[in-house]
Amino acid sequence: MIEIQLTEAIVFGGGVVSGYVILTPDQTQTAKTLQIDVFWGVYEDKSPVPQRQNSRQSVTVEIAGAQLTSGRTYQFPFEFSIPNGPASYAGQSFDVRWVVQARVKRGKLFDNEKERAQFILLPDSNFVPYSAGRSRPRIRNYWTRLNGIERLGKIAFGAVLVFGGILCMLALSDEPLTFVVALPFVLIGSGIMAWQVRHWIARLFFAQLSVDVDKTIVSPAGAVTVSVNVSPWLSRIVDDVTVNLAAFERYERARLMGTGSDRTQSRHIERTVIYEERATLIRNRQLAGFERHEAKASFTLPQDAPLTFITDTNQILWQLTVILKTGRLPRWVKEIVLDVEP
Repeated sequence: MIEIQLTEAIVFGGGVVSGYVILTPDQTQTAKTLQIDVFWGVYEDKSPVPQRQNSRQSVTVEIAGAQLTSGRTYQFPFEFSIPNGPASYAGQSFDVRWVVQARVKRGKLFDNEKERAQFILLPDSNFVPYSAGRSRPRIRNYWTRLNGIERLGKIAFGAVLVFGGILCMLALSDEPLTFVVALPFVLIGSGIMAWQVRHWIARLFFAQLSVDVDKTIVSPAGAVTVSVNVSPWLSRIVDDVTVNLAAFERYERARLMGTGSDRTQSRHIERTVIYEERATLIRNRQLAGFERHEAKASFTLPQDAPLTFITDTNQILWQLTVILKTGRLPRWVKEIVLDVEP
């Protein structure tokens, strides 16, 4: 029987986790080694087995040839220095856990015994979110992101369909089925061109539109203020301008497709919202042309706000999203990623 006794169940980043591994064999046996590890792992869907293990530290106690007598108790102390993160986290789709593991090896394959004990890692004043060197979602502005070559290419494709269909109808006007075949190409091309031009029309109405955030690094229970400046070139009724503060778990899932030898594995991204707050800045307001309109919204993060955590496949992200809606024009959306640190 293996038991792990921790001196402290809660450890601060940069501190020390220590305790004892207690062996109480139920029968006399010969052991080879006792290996003690400390690591953190990402556990998905409440699984008892980590999908990913990181920051492993290990110490091996040589007890080769030692006779462990039944009924006696053997204690082995251990001590590990813990880095500044990542912090422990219990979420909806995955957990981040720190674990001490003890494994007794008896020398035979499959003749091993192990035990695990969890402890909680809390951030200290020098804590840095686990995101160094990791890629972040980029700040996006939906009106400008598709401008340039990409939008011109779509318009050109639509124009090719329209003019190709018209030329086909003119060249083969004597054929009765020409009109039926060419008309769908003209309609589809016209739709593609009109949809892309709508975005430029939207920018024509709201050419001067900007979003400012007073800070992008926020602490739990801290506040962040968003300023939205609207200055349309033409008079326009704005349905609403909203600001949304959200935290979500972003994770990668593997999905098996097909059967037998044709089975393949695909990976897709899923997202679970764990916190959301919304503020409406403007609603059903007539904005005069060339007049500057400014609105602000402040958000206070909860005291237990989870810290930013970014790995290749699992992320905890905080994001501000500004959405402007007006009539039948496309929505204007801007996303700003925040870092939550102690």
